[in-house]
Parts: sequence; C-alpha cells; structure tokens
Amino acid sequence: MEFEKIFIALAEIGVAIAGFSGVVAVFGARSEGQWTPDDRLRLAFLLACSMTVVFFSLLPFPMTALHVPATVVWRVASGLLAVWLILADILAFRSVARARHRFKLETRPWLKWLVRIGDAAAVSVLLYNVIWMAEAGLLLFALLWLLLQSVIMFTELLGFSVGHAGK
Repeated sequence: MEFEKIFIALAEIGVAIAGFSGVVAVFGARSEGQWTPDDRLRLAFLLACSMTVVFFSLLPFPMTALHVPATVVWRVASGLLAVWLILADILAFRSVARARHRFKLETRPWLKWLVRIGDAAAVSVLLYNVIWMAEAGLLLFALLWLLLQSVIMFTELLGFSVGHAGK
C-alpha cells in the first residue's frame, strides 16, 4: 500500500498524544481531582481527535489485506471519516454549548470558528475525494487537521491557553 509508513506514523502520533494526556492528568492539580469542566471537555476532544486519527490511519490496512482496489480504499475511508466528522461536530458543538451555558465556561469565538471552518474544509476535501479523486493525500490532509486539533487541546491541558496572552 502506498503511504503505508505515513499512516502508521500518524497512528503512532495519535496514540502518543492521547498517552501524554494521561501523564498530564496524573500530575498537577488534576491528579487531586480538581478537574474543571473546561479541562474535561479538552480531554474528551483530545482523546476523540487522537483516537479518530488512529482508527482512520489504520482503516486502509485491513481493506488492502482484503485486496480491495486502492481507489475504493480511499473512497471508503474518506467517506466514513467525512460522516464521522459531521456527526462528531454536531455532538461536540451541542456538548460545548450545554457545558458553556451550565458552567459559564470561558469562550474563544475565534477558536470555535477556526475549528468549524477547518472541519468544514476537511469534510469538503473528503467528499471531493469520495466523488472524484480517490487518493490517499486528501485523507492524509484531514487526518493532519485532526492531529492539529489534538495538539491544541494538549497544549491547553498543559496550561498554555491558545489565544490568551496573560494566562
């Protein structure tokens, strides 16, 4: 399979980010059970993005082992990831809205819009891949976008708040 090493590397990075989030949870105030609702949301999104990257990076391997043609592999993987992103975004935005309302959480509209625009671009690229391209590169683009979201959540769990200079 073409790009096999890249997909394995993405899966390893996804596992590493998720694993290091566990280390962050063990140390600091969170180890004493002092999780804020914001921290819980960040951890949930970090794990969801990371594990999505792992799953969809490994998904082409069993299909290839079953001798599915490469164009079908990229179309199926891209289509499934597009559907997953749409459903996950709907659930995520509803969860965030409820939590923000319930706990009066801090909000960063620019970050919310960055994620929405990035996810919309990723879904568009994936659907383009399903209909016309059938290439690994567009699936890789979407997976890299999800890894970037994981990294942002990871840095915020570490205490580096994106977009707040004084924090």
